[in-house]
Amino acid sequence: MPNYDKMINRSGAEALIPESTAREIIQELPTKSIFLSLANKMPNMTTKQQKMPVMTGNVEAYFVGGDTGMKQTTQMNWGNEYIVAEELAVIVPIPEAVLDDAAYDIWGEVRPRIVEAFGRKIDGAAFFGLNKPSTWPQGIVPAAIAAGNYGSIGTKGLYLAINGENGVVAKVEEQGLPVTSYVGALQMRAKLRGTLDNNGQPIFRTAYSNGAAGSIVYELNGTPVQFPENGSWDASEALLLCGDFRLARYAIRQDITYKFLDQAVITDDEGKVILNLAQQDCVALRAVMRLGWAMPHPINPISGLEYYPFSVLKPETITTIESAQYNVTAPVKAATPQASHDSGAGYTAAISWAPADVAFAASTVYTATVVLTAEEGYLFSNDFGKADIVGLPATSGGSKTATSVNVLNEGTKVTITVKYLATGA
Repeated sequence: MPNYDKMINRSGAEALIPESTAREIIQELPTKSIFLSLANKMPNMTTKQQKMPVMTGNVEAYFVGGDTGMKQTTQMNWGNEYIVAEELAVIVPIPEAVLDDAAYDIWGEVRPRIVEAFGRKIDGAAFFGLNKPSTWPQGIVPAAIAAGNYGSIGTKGLYLAINGENGVVAKVEEQGLPVTSYVGALQMRAKLRGTLDNNGQPIFRTAYSNGAAGSIVYELNGTPVQFPENGSWDASEALLLCGDFRLARYAIRQDITYKFLDQAVITDDEGKVILNLAQQDCVALRAVMRLGWAMPHPINPISGLEYYPFSVLKPETITTIESAQYNVTAPVKAATPQASHDSGAGYTAAISWAPADVAFAASTVYTATVVLTAEEGYLFSNDFGKADIVGLPATSGGSKTATSVNVLNEGTKVTITVKYLATGA
Protein backbone atom coordinates (compact mmCIF):
# COMPACT_ATOMS: atom_id res chain seq x y z
CA MET A 1 0.00 0.00 0.00
CA PRO A 2 1.41 3.47 -0.87
CA ASN A 3 2.62 5.58 2.06
CA TYR A 4 1.69 9.25 2.28
CA ASP A 5 1.47 9.85 6.02
CA LYS A 6 4.99 9.07 7.24
CA MET A 7 7.32 11.81 8.56
CA ILE A 8 10.22 12.32 10.88
CA ASN A 9 8.58 13.59 14.07
CA ARG A 10 10.02 14.95 17.31
CA SER A 11 10.33 11.56 18.98
CA GLY A 12 12.09 10.12 15.93
CA ALA A 13 14.56 13.00 15.54
CA GLU A 14 15.48 14.02 19.02
CA ALA A 15 18.40 16.45 19.12
CA LEU A 16 19.02 16.81 15.37
CA ILE A 17 19.72 19.93 13.30
CA PRO A 18 19.30 20.71 9.59
CA GLU A 19 21.75 21.61 6.87
CA SER A 20 20.21 23.74 4.11
CA THR A 21 22.06 22.16 1.21
CA ALA A 22 20.64 20.57 -1.93
CA ARG A 23 23.10 19.11 -4.41
CA GLU A 24 23.67 16.28 -6.84
CA ILE A 25 25.25 13.23 -5.28
CA ILE A 26 25.08 10.62 -8.01
CA GLN A 27 28.71 9.80 -7.32
CA GLU A 28 27.59 8.26 -4.02
CA LEU A 29 24.97 5.92 -5.50
CA PRO A 30 27.23 3.22 -7.01
CA THR A 31 28.62 2.59 -3.53
CA LYS A 32 25.08 1.79 -2.36
CA SER A 33 23.93 -0.15 -5.45
CA ILE A 34 25.78 -3.34 -6.41
CA PHE A 35 24.10 -3.39 -9.81
CA LEU A 36 25.25 0.13 -10.73
CA SER A 37 28.78 -0.65 -9.52
CA LEU A 38 29.05 -3.68 -11.84
CA ALA A 39 26.98 -2.78 -14.92
CA ASN A 40 28.31 -0.60 -17.74
CA LYS A 41 27.33 3.06 -17.46
CA MET A 42 26.23 4.63 -20.72
CA PRO A 43 26.38 8.39 -21.45
CA ASN A 44 23.70 10.36 -19.63
CA MET A 45 20.38 10.36 -21.43
CA THR A 46 19.05 13.54 -23.06
CA THR A 47 15.53 12.16 -23.48
CA LYS A 48 13.34 9.63 -21.67
CA GLN A 49 14.30 6.90 -24.15
CA GLN A 50 17.79 6.16 -25.41
CA LYS A 51 18.47 3.96 -28.44
CA MET A 52 21.48 1.66 -28.62
CA PRO A 53 22.57 -0.02 -31.87
CA VAL A 54 23.26 -3.72 -31.27
CA MET A 55 25.07 -5.96 -33.73
CA THR A 56 22.81 -8.83 -34.82
CA GLY A 57 24.89 -10.14 -37.74
CA ASN A 58 28.66 -10.49 -37.90
CA VAL A 59 31.31 -10.50 -40.63
CA GLU A 60 32.19 -13.89 -42.14
CA ALA A 61 35.48 -14.65 -43.95
CA TYR A 62 36.10 -17.38 -46.55
CA PHE A 63 39.05 -19.28 -47.95
CA VAL A 64 39.71 -18.74 -51.63
CA GLY A 65 40.08 -21.84 -53.76
CA GLY A 66 43.13 -21.81 -56.06
CA ASP A 67 45.00 -18.94 -57.68
CA THR A 68 41.95 -17.55 -59.45
CA GLY A 69 39.23 -18.47 -56.95
CA MET A 70 36.32 -16.11 -56.45
CA LYS A 71 36.32 -14.02 -53.31
CA GLN A 72 32.99 -14.00 -51.45
CA THR A 73 31.22 -11.08 -49.81
CA THR A 74 29.81 -10.64 -46.33
CA GLN A 75 27.73 -8.17 -44.37
CA MET A 76 26.92 -6.92 -40.87
CA ASN A 77 23.52 -6.24 -39.33
CA TRP A 78 22.39 -4.04 -36.46
CA GLY A 79 19.21 -3.84 -34.44
CA ASN A 80 18.04 -1.40 -31.80
CA GLU A 81 17.89 -1.82 -28.03
CA TYR A 82 16.25 0.83 -25.87
CA ILE A 83 16.88 2.13 -22.36
CA VAL A 84 13.85 3.84 -20.85
CA ALA A 85 14.34 6.20 -17.93
CA GLU A 86 11.91 5.86 -15.03
CA GLU A 87 11.59 8.08 -11.99
CA LEU A 88 12.59 7.09 -8.47
CA ALA A 89 11.59 9.55 -5.76
CA VAL A 90 10.72 10.10 -2.12
CA ILE A 91 9.58 13.00 0.13
CA VAL A 92 10.75 13.34 3.74
CA PRO A 93 8.55 15.79 5.74
CA ILE A 94 9.82 17.30 9.01
CA PRO A 95 8.02 19.77 11.35
CA GLU A 96 9.87 23.09 11.62
CA ALA A 97 9.63 22.96 15.40
CA VAL A 98 11.70 19.78 15.36
CA LEU A 99 14.33 21.53 13.23
CA ASP A 100 14.38 24.59 15.48
CA ASP A 101 14.98 22.50 18.58
CA ALA A 102 17.46 20.15 16.96
CA ALA A 103 21.11 20.04 17.97
CA TYR A 104 22.44 17.86 15.18
CA ASP A 105 22.70 17.70 11.37
CA ILE A 106 19.33 16.20 10.48
CA TRP A 107 19.74 16.55 6.71
CA GLY A 108 23.21 15.11 6.92
CA GLU A 109 21.65 12.02 8.45
CA VAL A 110 18.72 11.82 6.04
CA ARG A 111 20.60 12.22 2.77
CA PRO A 112 22.79 9.06 2.98
CA ARG A 113 19.73 7.02 3.92
CA ILE A 114 17.93 8.29 0.81
CA VAL A 115 20.87 7.24 -1.35
CA GLU A 116 20.86 3.83 0.33
CA ALA A 117 17.10 3.48 -0.23
CA PHE A 118 17.51 4.34 -3.92
CA GLY A 119 20.29 1.77 -4.25
CA ARG A 120 18.13 -0.88 -2.57
CA LYS A 121 15.24 -0.24 -4.95
CA ILE A 122 17.49 -0.28 -8.03
CA ASP A 123 19.16 -3.54 -7.00
CA GLY A 124 15.87 -5.21 -6.14
CA ALA A 125 14.38 -4.25 -9.51
CA ALA A 126 17.47 -5.07 -11.60
CA PHE A 127 18.38 -8.37 -9.92
CA PHE A 128 14.95 -9.75 -8.98
CA GLY A 129 12.41 -7.62 -10.87
CA LEU A 130 10.99 -6.45 -7.54
CA ASN A 131 8.50 -3.61 -8.13
CA LYS A 132 10.26 -2.82 -11.39
CA PRO A 133 8.79 -0.38 -13.93
CA SER A 134 7.09 -2.14 -16.84
CA THR A 135 9.60 -0.63 -19.29
CA TRP A 136 12.58 -2.21 -17.55
CA PRO A 137 13.82 -5.72 -18.46
CA GLN A 138 12.97 -8.80 -16.46
CA GLY A 139 15.09 -9.17 -13.32
CA ILE A 140 18.43 -10.86 -13.98
CA VAL A 141 17.88 -13.74 -11.53
CA PRO A 142 14.42 -14.82 -12.79
CA ALA A 143 15.56 -14.29 -16.41
CA ALA A 144 18.57 -16.56 -15.92
CA ILE A 145 16.41 -19.23 -14.29
CA ALA A 146 13.85 -18.98 -17.11
CA ALA A 147 16.71 -19.51 -19.60
CA GLY A 148 17.73 -22.71 -17.78
CA ASN A 149 20.97 -21.19 -16.49
CA TYR A 150 20.90 -22.40 -12.91
CA GLY A 151 22.14 -25.12 -10.62
CA SER A 152 22.20 -26.11 -6.96
CA ILE A 153 24.73 -27.51 -4.53
CA GLY A 154 22.97 -30.84 -4.21
CA THR A 155 25.21 -33.86 -3.74
CA LYS A 156 28.04 -32.44 -5.85
CA GLY A 157 29.31 -30.10 -3.16
CA LEU A 158 29.77 -26.34 -3.39
CA TYR A 159 33.04 -26.34 -5.34
CA LEU A 160 31.72 -28.46 -8.21
CA ALA A 161 28.35 -26.67 -8.12
CA ILE A 162 30.21 -23.45 -8.92
CA ASN A 163 33.35 -24.47 -10.82
CA GLY A 164 32.59 -27.98 -12.05
CA GLU A 165 32.00 -29.02 -15.65
CA ASN A 166 28.25 -28.60 -15.16
CA GLY A 167 28.53 -25.80 -12.61
CA VAL A 168 26.96 -22.38 -12.82
CA VAL A 169 30.14 -20.80 -14.20
CA ALA A 170 30.20 -23.34 -17.03
CA LYS A 171 26.60 -22.51 -17.92
CA VAL A 172 27.77 -19.00 -18.85
CA GLU A 173 31.00 -20.10 -20.51
CA GLU A 174 29.34 -22.72 -22.70
CA GLN A 175 27.43 -19.86 -24.32
CA GLY A 176 30.72 -18.29 -25.36
CA LEU A 177 30.87 -15.66 -22.61
CA PRO A 178 33.24 -15.09 -19.69
CA VAL A 179 32.12 -14.57 -16.12
CA THR A 180 33.28 -11.08 -15.16
CA SER A 181 31.71 -10.71 -11.71
CA TYR A 182 29.91 -12.54 -8.92
CA VAL A 183 27.15 -11.36 -6.58
CA GLY A 184 26.13 -13.49 -3.62
CA ALA A 185 23.91 -13.63 -0.58
CA LEU A 186 25.65 -12.96 2.73
CA GLN A 187 24.91 -16.59 3.63
CA MET A 188 27.37 -17.61 0.91
CA ARG A 189 30.31 -16.39 2.97
CA ALA A 190 29.94 -19.21 5.48
CA LYS A 191 29.43 -21.74 2.68
CA LEU A 192 32.61 -20.58 0.93
CA ARG A 193 34.64 -20.62 4.14
CA GLY A 194 33.35 -24.07 5.06
CA THR A 195 34.18 -25.85 1.79
CA LEU A 196 37.17 -28.18 2.33
CA ASP A 197 39.29 -30.28 -0.02
CA ASN A 198 40.23 -33.93 0.58
CA ASN A 199 43.02 -32.82 2.91
CA GLY A 200 40.69 -30.75 5.06
CA GLN A 201 42.02 -27.46 3.71
CA PRO A 202 39.66 -24.62 2.69
CA ILE A 203 39.11 -24.43 -1.06
CA PHE A 204 37.92 -20.83 -1.08
CA ARG A 205 40.07 -18.37 0.80
CA THR A 206 39.75 -14.70 1.57
CA ALA A 207 42.12 -12.68 -0.58
CA TYR A 208 44.17 -9.67 0.46
CA SER A 209 43.18 -6.65 -1.62
CA ASN A 210 46.27 -5.10 -3.22
CA GLY A 211 48.39 -7.25 -0.97
CA ALA A 212 47.45 -5.22 2.11
CA ALA A 213 46.57 -7.21 5.19
CA GLY A 214 43.39 -6.01 6.82
CA SER A 215 41.70 -5.24 3.51
CA ILE A 216 40.16 -8.65 2.89
CA VAL A 217 37.77 -9.52 0.06
CA TYR A 218 36.12 -12.78 -0.98
CA GLU A 219 37.19 -14.04 -4.39
CA LEU A 220 36.12 -16.70 -6.86
CA ASN A 221 38.48 -17.55 -9.70
CA GLY A 222 40.44 -14.38 -9.02
CA THR A 223 37.38 -12.11 -9.11
CA PRO A 224 35.89 -10.44 -5.99
CA VAL A 225 32.43 -11.55 -4.88
CA GLN A 226 30.05 -8.71 -4.04
CA PHE A 227 27.67 -9.25 -1.11
CA PRO A 228 24.84 -6.67 -1.06
CA GLU A 229 24.20 -5.34 2.43
CA ASN A 230 21.39 -2.93 1.52
CA GLY A 231 18.61 -5.47 2.01
CA SER A 232 17.95 -5.98 -1.71
CA TRP A 233 19.22 -9.55 -2.06
CA ASP A 234 16.72 -12.41 -1.75
CA ALA A 235 18.68 -15.43 -0.51
CA SER A 236 15.61 -17.63 -0.93
CA GLU A 237 15.84 -17.06 -4.70
CA ALA A 238 19.61 -17.07 -5.31
CA LEU A 239 22.74 -17.86 -3.32
CA LEU A 240 25.08 -16.71 -6.08
CA LEU A 241 24.79 -14.89 -9.40
CA CYS A 242 27.56 -14.97 -11.98
CA GLY A 243 27.78 -13.65 -15.50
CA ASP A 244 29.07 -11.16 -18.01
CA PHE A 245 28.16 -7.79 -16.52
CA ARG A 246 29.61 -6.02 -19.56
CA LEU A 247 26.29 -6.67 -21.30
CA ALA A 248 24.19 -5.01 -18.57
CA ARG A 249 23.93 -1.31 -19.45
CA TYR A 250 22.38 1.58 -17.55
CA ALA A 251 22.01 5.27 -18.22
CA ILE A 252 20.92 8.23 -16.12
CA ARG A 253 18.47 10.84 -17.30
CA GLN A 254 18.56 12.88 -14.11
CA ASP A 255 21.00 12.66 -11.21
CA ILE A 256 19.70 12.47 -7.67
CA THR A 257 18.59 16.01 -6.88
CA TYR A 258 17.14 17.44 -3.71
CA LYS A 259 14.57 20.20 -3.32
CA PHE A 260 13.36 21.75 -0.08
CA LEU A 261 9.63 22.34 0.10
CA ASP A 262 7.83 24.64 2.54
CA GLN A 263 4.65 25.68 0.68
CA ALA A 264 3.56 22.33 -0.78
CA VAL A 265 0.60 20.12 0.01
CA ILE A 266 1.07 16.36 0.31
CA THR A 267 -1.90 14.21 -0.74
CA ASP A 268 -2.60 10.52 -1.08
CA ASP A 269 -3.40 8.80 -4.39
CA GLU A 270 -7.08 9.78 -4.02
CA GLY A 271 -6.34 13.49 -3.59
CA LYS A 272 -6.92 13.61 0.15
CA VAL A 273 -4.68 16.17 1.86
CA ILE A 274 -2.37 14.45 4.32
CA LEU A 275 -0.04 17.32 5.14
CA ASN A 276 -0.12 21.05 4.35
CA LEU A 277 3.47 22.22 4.85
CA ALA A 278 2.71 25.95 5.12
CA GLN A 279 -0.36 25.57 7.31
CA GLN A 280 1.21 22.98 9.58
CA ASP A 281 4.66 24.60 9.85
CA CYS A 282 6.54 21.78 8.18
CA VAL A 283 9.25 21.50 5.57
CA ALA A 284 10.07 18.54 3.36
CA LEU A 285 13.03 17.22 1.45
CA ARG A 286 12.15 15.80 -1.97
CA ALA A 287 14.68 13.52 -3.69
CA VAL A 288 14.28 12.55 -7.34
CA MET A 289 16.31 10.68 -9.94
CA ARG A 290 15.58 9.12 -13.32
CA LEU A 291 17.44 6.18 -14.83
CA GLY A 292 16.96 3.05 -16.89
CA TRP A 293 18.79 -0.11 -17.84
CA ALA A 294 18.78 -2.75 -20.56
CA MET A 295 20.37 -6.09 -21.44
CA PRO A 296 21.35 -5.90 -25.13
CA HIS A 297 22.11 -9.18 -26.91
CA PRO A 298 24.77 -8.61 -29.57
CA ILE A 299 25.46 -11.63 -31.75
CA ASN A 300 27.90 -14.08 -30.18
CA PRO A 301 30.34 -16.18 -32.30
CA ILE A 302 29.47 -19.32 -30.31
CA SER A 303 25.81 -19.04 -29.34
CA GLY A 304 24.55 -16.51 -31.88
CA LEU A 305 21.62 -14.54 -30.52
CA GLU A 306 20.16 -17.34 -28.38
CA TYR A 307 21.79 -16.87 -25.00
CA TYR A 308 21.45 -15.22 -21.59
CA PRO A 309 24.73 -14.05 -20.03
CA PHE A 310 24.02 -14.93 -16.38
CA SER A 311 23.67 -18.05 -14.26
CA VAL A 312 22.29 -18.64 -10.76
CA LEU A 313 23.18 -20.96 -7.89
CA LYS A 314 19.79 -21.65 -6.33
CA PRO A 315 19.21 -22.66 -2.72
CA GLU A 316 17.61 -26.00 -2.11
CA THR A 317 16.26 -28.15 0.67
CA ILE A 318 18.21 -31.37 1.18
CA THR A 319 16.05 -34.39 2.03
CA THR A 320 17.62 -36.87 4.40
CA ILE A 321 17.43 -40.59 3.57
CA GLU A 322 16.71 -42.49 6.77
CA SER A 323 16.15 -46.03 5.44
CA ALA A 324 16.91 -48.27 2.45
CA GLN A 325 16.19 -51.76 1.14
CA TYR A 326 18.71 -54.54 0.49
CA ASN A 327 17.27 -57.12 -1.88
CA VAL A 328 19.85 -59.61 -3.12
CA THR A 329 19.41 -63.31 -3.84
CA ALA A 330 22.15 -65.34 -2.12
CA PRO A 331 24.59 -67.28 -4.36
CA VAL A 332 23.56 -70.80 -5.35
CA LYS A 333 25.70 -73.23 -7.36
CA ALA A 334 25.12 -72.85 -11.14
CA ALA A 335 22.71 -69.91 -10.71
CA THR A 336 23.20 -66.62 -12.55
CA PRO A 337 24.44 -63.79 -10.32
CA GLN A 338 21.94 -60.98 -9.78
CA ALA A 339 22.84 -58.19 -12.22
CA SER A 340 20.77 -55.25 -10.92
CA HIS A 341 19.35 -53.87 -7.72
CA ASP A 342 16.15 -51.92 -7.16
CA SER A 343 16.42 -48.21 -6.45
CA GLY A 344 14.57 -46.55 -3.58
CA ALA A 345 13.19 -43.20 -2.48
CA GLY A 346 15.98 -40.69 -3.11
CA TYR A 347 18.67 -43.12 -4.19
CA THR A 348 19.76 -45.41 -7.03
CA ALA A 349 21.47 -48.78 -6.55
CA ALA A 350 24.00 -50.94 -8.38
CA ILE A 351 25.40 -54.40 -7.59
CA SER A 352 28.65 -56.18 -8.38
CA TRP A 353 30.11 -59.58 -7.47
CA ALA A 354 33.54 -60.89 -6.59
CA PRO A 355 34.60 -63.12 -8.14
CA ALA A 356 32.72 -61.93 -11.23
CA ASP A 357 31.63 -65.29 -12.63
CA VAL A 358 28.98 -65.72 -15.32
CA ALA A 359 27.44 -68.45 -13.15
CA PHE A 360 28.07 -69.24 -9.51
CA ALA A 361 30.71 -71.96 -9.19
CA ALA A 362 30.66 -74.77 -6.65
CA SER A 363 32.26 -74.46 -3.22
CA THR A 364 33.07 -70.78 -3.75
CA VAL A 365 32.73 -67.81 -1.43
CA TYR A 366 31.14 -64.81 -3.17
CA THR A 367 30.97 -61.20 -2.03
CA ALA A 368 28.20 -58.86 -3.17
CA THR A 369 28.81 -55.11 -3.19
CA VAL A 370 25.73 -52.90 -3.42
CA VAL A 371 26.29 -49.17 -3.82
CA LEU A 372 23.41 -46.84 -2.96
CA THR A 373 23.89 -43.37 -4.49
CA ALA A 374 21.84 -40.40 -3.28
CA GLU A 375 19.97 -38.52 -6.00
CA GLU A 376 20.11 -34.75 -6.46
CA GLY A 377 18.67 -33.03 -3.40
CA TYR A 378 19.12 -36.07 -1.12
CA LEU A 379 21.72 -37.16 1.45
CA PHE A 380 21.98 -40.20 3.69
CA SER A 381 21.63 -39.25 7.35
CA ASN A 382 24.86 -38.92 9.37
CA ASP A 383 24.10 -42.01 11.47
CA PHE A 384 22.80 -44.13 8.58
CA GLY A 385 23.98 -47.73 9.12
CA LYS A 386 23.01 -51.41 9.25
CA ALA A 387 19.98 -50.77 11.42
CA ASP A 388 18.51 -48.54 8.72
CA ILE A 389 18.76 -51.14 5.93
CA VAL A 390 15.94 -53.65 5.58
CA GLY A 391 16.69 -57.12 4.17
CA LEU A 392 20.34 -57.62 5.14
CA PRO A 393 21.24 -61.34 5.39
CA ALA A 394 21.76 -62.98 8.78
CA THR A 395 25.32 -63.67 9.92
CA SER A 396 24.39 -65.93 12.83
CA GLY A 397 21.74 -68.38 13.94
CA GLY A 398 19.78 -70.90 11.96
CA SER A 399 19.01 -68.48 9.11
CA LYS A 400 22.66 -67.56 8.59
CA THR A 401 23.53 -67.02 4.91
CA ALA A 402 26.51 -64.66 5.20
CA THR A 403 29.68 -64.48 7.25
CA SER A 404 29.96 -60.68 7.34
CA VAL A 405 28.00 -57.53 6.49
CA ASN A 406 29.69 -54.12 6.35
CA VAL A 407 28.14 -50.71 5.65
CA LEU A 408 30.15 -47.61 4.75
CA ASN A 409 28.24 -44.30 4.82
CA GLU A 410 29.83 -41.41 2.87
CA GLY A 411 26.84 -39.08 2.92
CA THR A 412 26.10 -39.11 -0.79
CA LYS A 413 26.89 -42.80 -1.11
CA VAL A 414 26.44 -45.93 1.00
CA THR A 415 28.40 -49.08 0.20
CA ILE A 416 27.03 -52.41 1.46
CA THR A 417 29.49 -55.30 1.36
CA VAL A 418 28.15 -58.81 2.08
CA LYS A 419 30.36 -61.90 2.19
CA TYR A 420 28.15 -64.98 1.69
CA LEU A 421 28.66 -68.59 2.78
CA ALA A 422 30.33 -70.82 0.22
CA THR A 423 28.11 -72.32 -2.45
CA GLY A 424 27.33 -76.03 -2.37
CA ALA A 425 29.77 -78.64 -3.64
